Amino acid sequence: MKVKVFTPFGLANQKLDDRGWMELPEGATLGMAVSRLGLPGLLSKLCMVRLNGESLPLDTPLKAGDVISYFALLRGG
Repeated sequence: MKVKVFTPFGLANQKLDDRGWMELPEGATLGMAVSRLGLPGLLSKLCMVRLNGESLPLDTPLKAGDVISYFALLRGG
């Protein structure tokens, strides 16, 4: 199954194809997708993950076509 991922701050990730899709096994959860991205420690703590625009628990099952995005908790001005 494929899910669309918008990485924080446009961070390139080798786990995504050239259009930002990640291939995951059926039954994968939001937490599995987040782990697979392997974001640097501090960066992962400064961002909140969202699934289809909602803040959901990491054990939420994913469906094909879901959209994972990140919201920065801190921003400079």
